[in-house]
Amino acid sequence: MTPPRAAGGTDGAGGAKGTGRAGRAGGADREDGSSRPPDFSKRTNRKKFLGRASRPPDFSKRTNRKPIFASVAPADGVRADDLAGRPRHPRTAFAPLSRDPKIARAAFATSSRRPQPFARDHHSPANAENKRTDSLVNKFKNATMALFVLATLFAAEAAPFAGEARANSFFGKTLSFASEPVPLNRVEVYESLDQELLLISEAKARIFLSLRRIPRTLPVVEKALKDEGVPDDLKFYPLTLTGLAPEYRSGKRLGIWRLSEDEAASMGLTVNKNVDERMDPVASSRAAAKKLKANKNVYGSWTSAMASLFDAGAFATAVLEAEGETDYHRLYVPEALEKSVSQVMAGKILFSDPERYGYKTSKTWPVLARERVRLGEDGNMRKLADHYKLDYKTFRDMNPHVLTDTVPAGSYLNVP
Repeated sequence: MTPPRAAGGTDGAGGAKGTGRAGRAGGADREDGSSRPPDFSKRTNRKKFLGRASRPPDFSKRTNRKPIFASVAPADGVRADDLAGRPRHPRTAFAPLSRDPKIARAAFATSSRRPQPFARDHHSPANAENKRTDSLVNKFKNATMALFVLATLFAAEAAPFAGEARANSFFGKTLSFASEPVPLNRVEVYESLDQELLLISEAKARIFLSLRRIPRTLPVVEKALKDEGVPDDLKFYPLTLTGLAPEYRSGKRLGIWRLSEDEAASMGLTVNKNVDERMDPVASSRAAAKKLKANKNVYGSWTSAMASLFDAGAFATAVLEAEGETDYHRLYVPEALEKSVSQVMAGKILFSDPERYGYKTSKTWPVLARERVRLGEDGNMRKLADHYKLDYKTFRDMNPHVLTDTVPAGSYLNVP
């Protein structure tokens, strides 16, 4: 009878030597000399006997899966490249491993866990070839992207600013404003006009709104200018700068002619808490026409008269500094004044032929007021609206210059 072996003997079931914790971890020998298999429910035994256990490892556990596929060494006579057929997860047991990352990601797309790195021989010829291929592909992608960016930049540089070709189409020809020649041979005049024409030709919403207001307001302006003997080109002043909007406001200036309270008072317009005739297209147009005619008599040209209407103080200062020079194009005026005058001239070019610049619209706003009456006594807007069989809002919109319901005697109202 063979004597029992010591608990610390060699070649135990767990392959551990000595006594103590290592021997207990590998499984104790029985008294008859036989050994029991290691207990794989313990983490120590799983790690130590993972490659020598009789039962297959549980691939559903991350602890077993990671050592097998991330750090296992190839068996004798087997290359690391031949491990491609080993499954990595029970859910993808039929998906082979691959050295191609794209194939690996597709194979384990259904796995609920993140795939672990697979075995690879970094010194194999196949891996080196893959690296060279990836490098060439990346270089090709980078070169293609660079060419695309360069082509986009060149196209943007070569493409003209929208409307630029149309805006430049009149240059080289003579241009006049109010029967006065515009000296396009002067660089500063040419550049200022060119800039403003490009800017207003791209203000689509502003241009369309102005075109829709033309049937409602522009005939009133044209009639007022004609009655005072002012050239018809001056109608482009309110059409371009304010878009014929009666409620237009810029700082302390108000109405389609951009008049201040002092200017309006000097022109004979009524400005008080009940009525502000700066917002009345009829009254303000008549007053502006008279003022333009007076300025023409002072400065000798309609262009200078228009500049003085825009900013009388700045223009008068420029004339004094120039020692009596009244030709607008030879005066050094503030930038805001120069831009506004050039903008009006550019507006003449655009609004004279809007379809040429891409603005074709058949939609216009209807004419609301067709007559003008003068009140002999104080009136009430609500009662007057009922008298003309109009709703209150429509009647107020027809008379934006009336600020309250009370209308003083002698005021003018626009009626259908």
